[in-house]
Amino acid sequence: MTDRVDIKEIGPCQKEISIRVPAAEMAQELDEAYQQLALSRRIPGFRPGKAPRAVLEARFGREARSEALYHGAQRGYLRTIREAEIPIV
Repeated sequence: MTDRVDIKEIGPCQKEISIRVPAAEMAQELDEAYQQLALSRRIPGFRPGKAPRAVLEARFGREARSEALYHGAQRGYLRTIREAEIPIV
């Protein structure tokens, strides 16, 4: 799957980049975020890394979505910059 990218010239040294990351890729980012949370957070009653996803979603859902969005956007941005050969100042 590929990102949908729109690049608009704003000025001589400025571009506006709009990137749409595929849902499947964001779902994978979310899975990775939950796996990292499961390993790094202590949840009473569960061994590290063994908490069910439903428990993780209830306790850390907002944090996991935030991490997945951040990492997904960052990867999409870096991939776009590299493929479009846009120089970064």
